[in-house]
Amino acid sequence: MIENLNKEKNPFNKLKKYIEIGNKLTKEIKSDPDYNKIEKNYNLFLNKIKKLKYKRILVIAHGGTTYSMNQIITGVSVHNTLFQDAGIIPRNCSISCVLYNNNKFQLVSFPSNKHLEKINE
Repeated sequence: MIENLNKEKNPFNKLKKYIEIGNKLTKEIKSDPDYNKIEKNYNLFLNKIKKLKYKRILVIAHGGTTYSMNQIITGVSVHNTLFQDAGIIPRNCSISCVLYNNNKFQLVSFPSNKHLEKINE
């Protein structure tokens, strides 16, 4: 499926394929209050991302999903309230930058909503 994406010239068909890939990757992430299952599902998702051969991948998710994935990426259990206690709670529309090098994720920038601030001239 991913191999065919680069061959597609029609931008609408390419967008459709991106959506299909996204749906396939996120199929295993379900809303479930069991934190052990949540952590397991996010790890499955992150492991799938590791296998992709792209240099850049955009993940669009709810703030709570971003919060949990950032915890897993930094090695903090989703049971831990470290981020919450430090006031680092991603809001919807926040942007985080994560690198994947040498078989490990690195959180480069914490979630930020600076891009939504009004620019004063």
